[in-house]
Amino acid sequence: MFTKFAKILNYISSYIPLYILLIWISFNSNEHQIQPSVFVIALLATLVIIGIVWITALFKWKNNTRIGGKVEEQDITKESAVYLATYILPFVSVFDGVGFVFGAIIFFVLGRFAISSGNYFSNPIFYVKGYKLYKFGTKRVFSQKTEEELRRYLTENPHGLSVREVVKNTYIALPQ
Repeated sequence: MFTKFAKILNYISSYIPLYILLIWISFNSNEHQIQPSVFVIALLATLVIIGIVWITALFKWKNNTRIGGKVEEQDITKESAVYLATYILPFVSVFDGVGFVFGAIIFFVLGRFAISSGNYFSNPIFYVKGYKLYKFGTKRVFSQKTEEELRRYLTENPHGLSVREVVKNTYIALPQ
């Protein structure tokens, strides 16, 4: 379906809560603190809009393929560490000039590493919407079904699970 562009959009959209939090902090910060520039707030607002458009489009698409095989729950420890690191780092000192630049560089470097290494395939927004990540051989599938429900479904439906590709080898089973 998509390649690197979809991974970038997925990475950007996974930080929507952080962007909103940073905007909120900028408007509710103490008078003695340095306020962020209009550019920073506009950039964060743009990222929120891009992320919301991507997530909305993703959940409106129809499933376009089927996947089957042995199902097992996926361990996302490495990915969670990258995700949490980029959430924590901006709070070191985001809104002074050096802090914002430092946070942006870290966000960019971690994103570039995660996307190019293939270690970033998830989006925490999926978890908020009740999806769990499962492994089907070399493929990953987000589904709202439990592992047991998936196994039963795959036994009863030899054609496999109806899914939509998010990025290469990563799919989401959208409700029909």
